[in-house]
Order: sequence, then C-alpha cells, then structure tokens
Amino acid sequence: MSILGRPKGEDLTIGSSQVENFLVEVRTKKYTGYLKIECRNLEFLLFYEEGVPTHGFRVIEDELFSFSNLSDILSSLEGGKLSFFEASPGTLQALFDMKFGDQIYGNLYTSYCDLGKLFQTLQQEKHTGSVEIDLPSLNCFVLTEEGVPTEVVFSRGRGEKEGEIEEVLHVILEKAAVESGIVKVFERRNPLTIPSPDPEEIFTWSDPRRLKLEFAFGQLGKEFEKLLDQNLTISQILNTLCVDFVEIADMYTYLSVKGYIVTKKGLING
Repeated sequence: MSILGRPKGEDLTIGSSQVENFLVEVRTKKYTGYLKIECRNLEFLLFYEEGVPTHGFRVIEDELFSFSNLSDILSSLEGGKLSFFEASPGTLQALFDMKFGDQIYGNLYTSYCDLGKLFQTLQQEKHTGSVEIDLPSLNCFVLTEEGVPTEVVFSRGRGEKEGEIEEVLHVILEKAAVESGIVKVFERRNPLTIPSPDPEEIFTWSDPRRLKLEFAFGQLGKEFEKLLDQNLTISQILNTLCVDFVEIADMYTYLSVKGYIVTKKGLING
C-alpha cells in the first residue's frame, strides 16, 4: 500500500539489537507514526501514538485487517523486516478513515467529477472524514472536519506539496482537472465492536460440503477455508490468520446461518 509519513528506520531485522534499541528510541522520544513489518510473506502495520503502540493491522491486498495482538507477538516475528514511518496524527486518522469509515458516493473519476464542486458539497454536508485522491502525479488524503479541510497527507514520493492548506488544495484541484484519476470519500465513524464466540470453541465444517470462500472474501477467505479442516479453536484460527474476530465475523455468520459450519466444545485434537 502507499507509504505515508517520513522514514526514521528502514529494513531493520527483527530480533537484532538494532531493532531493540530503535524501539526504545520510539518509546523514549514519543514518536507518533507506524511500524511496517514484513515477515513470512505477511505484512503488518503497528500504529504508535506518543511512543505507545495502539492499533495493529494485517495488510492484505492494500486493505487493513485489525490485529490487536500484534504488539504482543512482535518478538515472535524474528527474522522479519521492520521499518518505522514518523507521521502526524492526521496521517494515522486518514488510515483509520480508510479502514473503518463508510465509503460514500462509490469511486469517483476525475474525468467526470468536478472536484471543486465535490468539496463544496462536503462543506454543505458538514462532512467529517477523509478524501483520497489518486492521480498519476500524486496520491493524497484530504482530512475534513465539519466540511472544512484541515490537513493534506501525501504518499511518500507521490507529489508532496508544502504550503498553506488552501494553496496545496488549489494545486491538487488544478491537477485533478487535467489528469485522469480516482477519488474516494470516507465518512468517519467509530470502529465496530463485534462480540466474539467462546475462543475455545472449535470451528468445523458440518458435513463434507465445501465452499470456495476466496471468491467472496478474498485471500483471507481462502486461508480461513483451509483452517476449517484442522479442528482448531476460534482463538487458534485467529492467531493463525493474524486478525481479530471482527474480520471473519461476516464469513462466520454466513457459514453458520447456511449450515456449512458448526462450533463445538471440548473436541480439541479429537
């Protein structure tokens, strides 16, 4: 996914003293930003605010999947690579909006959308959230509060501009008027909280019928499907997938209602 923020340390090897010392620096100097972690073909982001880890995510095909245990298992990802990107609270908020916000209006194409009028509409609607603008020459998020643009966050190496927000936004609108790109509007809302079943219950197929979950649920569905044959508890499945239950809740609900899976207790390892 696009890199937001300024690099403070890149491609450090997890388990080395270099990483240990750097994480101490993050904590003592109260950095705000995020760790990008790559290990065993998996990619994660761990947010830091004032030196304290807050939210963890697994990244799949440029989408964020909540993984609240990431800070606890960081040491177990030995051999992986770690980079830290110092970023403003607004940068983290833009990522939160992309993850938890409601995308309204669908994908808007600059060839058919007047971006100036779009921001006028957002001002009238007192929109709070983020607007992602992806053009050949730049990629950025414009954060709004009650319809007023408050910050512009650029992806690393994708058309960074400095100056007053009105000036920066004017340059973006000029580029959008002559370049073909995509605009996404995310309306801010609080993250969902979904109650999880007993973590020691076992997910299993109810009969030999199988569904190909990748078609509807992507890579995560493909991985989840394979684990249903292994008599694993819910907590074991979540730890293997490196996600929280909220990320498989839709799959769990669909498969349960349709009768494809059941949960059982006390059957660990047969």
